[in-house]
Amino acid sequence: MAKKPVKSTQAKARAKAAAVGRKVEAQSTEMAYKIWLAGVGAYGKAYDTAVAGANVLNTGNRLTSSKIS
Repeated sequence: MAKKPVKSTQAKARAKAAAVGRKVEAQSTEMAYKIWLAGVGAYGKAYDTAVAGANVLNTGNRLTSSKIS
C-alpha cells in the first residue's frame, strides 16, 4: 500500500482552488460590469424622460402666455 505524498495532494488541491477562484473572479467582474451598465441605462432613460417632460412644460407655458397677452 503506497501512500500518496501529502505535498502533491495539497499542491493539486491548491491549484484547483486557484483555478476556481479565477473563474469566480471573472464572473464577478462581468456581473459588476453588467450591473453598472444597467444603472447607466436607467439613468439615461430617466434623463431623457425628464428632458421630454421639461420640454412639454416649456411649450405649454409659451402657449398659455401668448393667449394671455
